[in-house]
Amino acid sequence: MTRIGMILLALSLISFIEVGIVMVRGVRSDRREQLRQRLRRVAQRINDPRRGPAEISIIREGTGGFRARLEEIVLRLPFSIARRIDVVLYRAGISIGAWRFLALTLSLGAGATVVGIEIFYDWALALPLALGVMWLPWLFVSWRRGKRMRTFEEDLPDALDLICRALRAGHALLAGFRMVADELDDPVAAEFNVLSEELALGLNLEQALEKFCLRIGLPDLYLFSTAVLIQRETGGNLAEIMEKLGYVIRARFQFYGKVRSMTALNRGAAMILLMSPPTFAALMYQVAPDFVSTLWLSEGGTWIGTTVSVMTVVGYLLARRMAVVEA
Repeated sequence: MTRIGMILLALSLISFIEVGIVMVRGVRSDRREQLRQRLRRVAQRINDPRRGPAEISIIREGTGGFRARLEEIVLRLPFSIARRIDVVLYRAGISIGAWRFLALTLSLGAGATVVGIEIFYDWALALPLALGVMWLPWLFVSWRRGKRMRTFEEDLPDALDLICRALRAGHALLAGFRMVADELDDPVAAEFNVLSEELALGLNLEQALEKFCLRIGLPDLYLFSTAVLIQRETGGNLAEIMEKLGYVIRARFQFYGKVRSMTALNRGAAMILLMSPPTFAALMYQVAPDFVSTLWLSEGGTWIGTTVSVMTVVGYLLARRMAVVEA
């Protein structure tokens, strides 16, 4: 390996380490405390008589410089890509902006390209490697979001039970939200804490529930919001509604667990389909390295390997999609 190649490889390793540190910090950051501080600043601005209503903004102000320019570029992306990425990162519990996530993904791709060229001496193999490495942060975010949303679904019936008990004890609905924020664990506690603070700061119930549903995006929350709003307009026993809704959500979640257990064989077959070609290639390389090295030393072998990789990934995605059952 040349000296330039070693320098580029070192820079690539540094970028990998930086990505890991930023992602871990994003996961472990105290999101609830950040939201509390921002809401307190908004409340202070609202109560300040020297500021007019037109001057009040809950949008975080930029810090200027290179970071602000990057944020501006990302926010100009078409089809609200940056906002969608922000929503996905929020649902995953990762408190980094879309611009930083995209920058880290691109740095990973650049580093993987350099490593691939230094190892394989071929762009046709370096580019698929770079694309695969760039996909890793998205897989991590998807896994984190799925895990966090499943935890939210599991704890939501308990939250509704707490609200039901609070209402039967004579407390207001806002007190029930605060009880959920104090008694349960994240992410349910964090989201209900944001909801209760928004209501305490003067946001009306309909808008607060709408933002609550958009932040999480679960169908169960739309049922919850619809039930609360209908009860406010027509009247009725809200405690009984919360009790029945919690029972329905818990039963639906149990049914979904049974469906996942019945489709576990198909998901396992999809994973075996994905891992079989690289595993067999690695075993054959240990036995006959000259035979397997044809895949990246010859032009025809390169295209065969690329085609097989693409078809394997497509087959895995199709098999996974066939195993998905909407519960």
